[in-house]
Amino acid sequence: MDIYYIKEPARTLDSKDAGNKARNDVERILEMNQCHPITLYSPDNILKDQFAILADIEQMLKKLPEDKLLFIQYPLPKAYRFALSKIMQHHPTILLLHDLDEIRHGKSSLLECRQINQADLIISHNKYMTAYLAKFGIQKDKVYNLNLFDYLRKDNQHIFDHQNDKNLLCFAGHLRKSQFIYDFPQAVADKDIFLYGVKYEPQKMHTAGVFYQGAFPTEEIQEQISGKFGLLWDGPSNQSCIGNYGDYLKINNPHKVSMYLSANMPVFVWSKAAIADFIKQNQAGILIDSLAEIPAALKQLTPENYQQLVANASRLGQKAATGGFLTDALTSILQSYTTVDSFANYYLKKNLK
Repeated sequence: MDIYYIKEPARTLDSKDAGNKARNDVERILEMNQCHPITLYSPDNILKDQFAILADIEQMLKKLPEDKLLFIQYPLPKAYRFALSKIMQHHPTILLLHDLDEIRHGKSSLLECRQINQADLIISHNKYMTAYLAKFGIQKDKVYNLNLFDYLRKDNQHIFDHQNDKNLLCFAGHLRKSQFIYDFPQAVADKDIFLYGVKYEPQKMHTAGVFYQGAFPTEEIQEQISGKFGLLWDGPSNQSCIGNYGDYLKINNPHKVSMYLSANMPVFVWSKAAIADFIKQNQAGILIDSLAEIPAALKQLTPENYQQLVANASRLGQKAATGGFLTDALTSILQSYTTVDSFANYYLKKNLK
């Protein structure tokens, strides 16, 4: 693909930070699609002042052909965020949204969306995030929906067979912000739940049947998790996903869902999560309003129904494991933006500023 992308600093491959996995995978998928890397910064640049950083950006922009798209992962590392607008003002850009930090932390999104709107093309998580961005003036016609984050496998030969796992549920994530794990309904915990992730607080666990399995590097956890179903839930309550975490689930695609599916594991998903529509349409899981609904849902699930969920999860997982979702989005973009003439309006807009 005739797209350039900002190559980010090498990250520690054994990091237990899921954000690293998402960004590393994006770069690998861009490489798979023969996109062209261009270096904006190095790990040492964080020590530079803003003038030095701006000088680096000027040098980078000189290396970019004017008629090519520049792919940027949003948000940039903190030291460079102030310079994002300058980059977008000088070159046609695709902005892939990983997180909307303002809404994630319960703040107003006006300033963040104004900056995002400077991009010429935007890859959003899903239709709900796109509708949210539109409320702040971002034109829908320049937004492409990813639908699911890709999740590359460490070992493409690894065999996932979660239908034979003994425990019912797997939940992986940042456990400090997932306080519901200490309050599972006992009828659910009786079927055994395995927890994975950082910031587990064992002194809070008083529910039999919930077992902490440790924290694993993001490149390894997929082969470590166990459960007939993955679980998407967040916040302090087992009755619903409430507060800032619940609000954010209504517009974003959590990376953990991609991990479950890429491991051929169907999912239980909060019914009001943005990803719920995608899971329902692809019949790759079960939607629930509260965790207490899980036992009743299982009673209605026949072995044949479960096998179909596994097959559908595997189909989506295979696509996610090979970078198919981002590749689809990039292909759609290039079908609309393939020539110098495609940027005529872009340059006119920039020159009139």
